[in-house]
Amino acid sequence: MLAPIWGTNRYWLLVKGEVKAMIAEYGSRTLFLTLCCAEYNSADIAQYLRKVNNAPQSYSISRLCTEYPVSVSRQFSYKFKDFFNIVILQRGVLGKVEQYYVKKEYQMCGAPHYHILLRIENAPVVGIDRPEEVCSVIQDRITCHIPDSNTSPNLNFLVTKYQMHKCSKYCK
Repeated sequence: MLAPIWGTNRYWLLVKGEVKAMIAEYGSRTLFLTLCCAEYNSADIAQYLRKVNNAPQSYSISRLCTEYPVSVSRQFSYKFKDFFNIVILQRGVLGKVEQYYVKKEYQMCGAPHYHILLRIENAPVVGIDRPEEVCSVIQDRITCHIPDSNTSPNLNFLVTKYQMHKCSKYCK
């Protein structure tokens, strides 16, 4: 039997069923992550696009991404795979991952991004464990702090550029 076509109702029904089955079998997820490509700000993606596609140095990153979307997606997939395997799974920066579900999607403009559901070992569960335990885990792993631009200028730049949502017409 053929797999459902990406983006159709049948496809999303299958995805929803997979996630529901995983939650029913192993319990609720601890964290939900979204990782975006930020292709217009990525020097390594620009370098890759020029090299792989023999594109002139004069092409802007915008033009490269528009003309070579498959190459953008491929390169981001490589970067994501390495980041996820090394930082999230091997180093366990968010805790030891017991279960995960990864879904790659594309924005309306064609840019790739990943949604990830993680179940962290021994993490408290909202609605089951004491609220203080849940808050403690959140405070250990998540911050809503913008670093001071005088003492940490690089980190301030990265947080304000990449970690702060800027609404667009798609948000409404």
